[in-house]
Amino acid sequence: RDAAQYLSCLIDNDILCLRLSIFFITYRFSKLTDSFNRQVKEVVENYINLAQNHANLKGVIVDVRNNGGGYNNDQNYVMGPLIDDKFLIGYFRSKTGTGRYDFGPWTPYSLYPYSKERLAPKCPVVVLADVRSISNAEITAQIAKQMPNGIVVGERTYGATGSLVDDVDLYYNGSFGSTSGDHYVKTTTWMYKTANDEIVEGFGITPDISCPFDAESLKAGIDNQLNAAIEYIKR
Repeated sequence: RDAAQYLSCLIDNDILCLRLSIFFITYRFSKLTDSFNRQVKEVVENYINLAQNHANLKGVIVDVRNNGGGYNNDQNYVMGPLIDDKFLIGYFRSKTGTGRYDFGPWTPYSLYPYSKERLAPKCPVVVLADVRSISNAEITAQIAKQMPNGIVVGERTYGATGSLVDDVDLYYNGSFGSTSGDHYVKTTTWMYKTANDEIVEGFGITPDISCPFDAESLKAGIDNQLNAAIEYIKR
């Protein structure tokens, strides 16, 4: 288990950065007998405390690059501290039958402020995302795009906001074909669309500031995408 999955810190003492490579916070908070989970709790609580109590923040960076997604409830800890009012993230609908297109109605999905006592920071909020940002990581990017003080920096995300499973009988996911044949197709158990009625499945979230990954720079110890986020905040 890599502790670098979760990291919160201040850059230049005035830019708050949260790095997470998986959305598993809610689960880890429920299993605090594990020392690693307690470390994760400290990282997240440090982020929340700085987000809501640091008087001179110039910006917040949420880094979800190479993040495969996970628990939607984790948004309470990640983006919840950055909003003051109820926030419509988008809509979900789930399978209701055995057919590939047997979905129920679209249901609103909203996020609420982490605290009623503390105001959210009014500084720029930047979500760092890349082609390996998947599912809830993409929803994080979409939240930033909908925020008046938020943007996305990096690359277009993966485009997989619905869950893919193999158990047709349990999830009615509408998969067809054969794993031993010439084709096998899995379809999503539930679907997501943005608050603007855009379905991003198969397309992803387009960044506001495009900054492709630069492997050579990273080998030299320079994170060009992180630097782009910092430059935007300090502009």
